[in-house]
Amino acid sequence: MVLVPAGLAAGLLVGGEWNAGRFARWQRLPDPPAKAVRIVGGGTEAVFIETTDGQVYYCNPSNNRCWVKSEEPVSVASSNEWCEQYPLHYSVSVPPGKVIDYLQTQWCHFEAGEEADYALLENGSVWMWNHWDANFLNLARAFAAMGGGCSVGLLISIAVPVFIWLRTRTRRAGP
Repeated sequence: MVLVPAGLAAGLLVGGEWNAGRFARWQRLPDPPAKAVRIVGGGTEAVFIETTDGQVYYCNPSNNRCWVKSEEPVSVASSNEWCEQYPLHYSVSVPPGKVIDYLQTQWCHFEAGEEADYALLENGSVWMWNHWDANFLNLARAFAAMGGGCSVGLLISIAVPVFIWLRTRTRRAGP
């Protein structure tokens, strides 16, 4: 039964890492119509790039609209007014290649937050890292991880003695 508290502790650690965004991964966005040369703006929902032909395109992966030609002036919304008071501290992993341009965007609130980072690699590919959380979501993740850890600890605490008991029983019975 000593494994139940160990599972609880492991679940607590996993839940904390999960809430910090450590399990979020970089995702490659579809290839733009021409090679991207720089990131010109964006926010947590979309990124704007300039291509070798001088055109500006945007990609909003959440609604499957990627590399639509932009006719409007581009603004950079790297954060909102709440980010100074309630900063985000996510664990963003290193992009998967040599970065030539990078944009970090955040949306902060006292009970929620989102960060989207965009990386333009030297091969012209555009990548996105995204993580969001909210107070109740953090609690749900932490409790789910702790419950899972306790369950695994309990199962191991039961399975190991049963396995040992069955093994010694068959040895005693002999051939």
